[in-house]
Amino acid sequence: MQPGGAKDIGVGANGQMWVIGTNKEAGGFGIYRWNGKAYNKIPGSALRISIDKEGNAWVVNKYKQIYYYNGSRWLRKPGAAFDIGCGSEGTTWVVGTNKLGRGGFGIYRKSEGPFTTLFATQT
Repeated sequence: MQPGGAKDIGVGANGQMWVIGTNKEAGGFGIYRWNGKAYNKIPGSALRISIDKEGNAWVVNKYKQIYYYNGSRWLRKPGAAFDIGCGSEGTTWVVGTNKLGRGGFGIYRKSEGPFTTLFATQT
């Protein structure tokens, strides 16, 4: 067990571990990456996190903005989301902010290029 508390955790296919801490910041809570011995603080803040197959973080902040960490800085991606998840094969999924008929939200995925609609209508 590692020391510290977290609001969310993400582990990549390569074992890279990141957490959303408990310290409040402008966009949510602090972001940390495990280096094998300790957590390193990464600039930025978020509410939700997931790790892609290369070990890079994808986050959603309290403004519902989507960001990708390219190894040195955060890059904002188009769209808005409540949650995010990365698959071990390279696909990134988000729960969008568009309401559906019974209180659910659209689901989108990205493998190459922009996010595409997977489930955005309810029957």
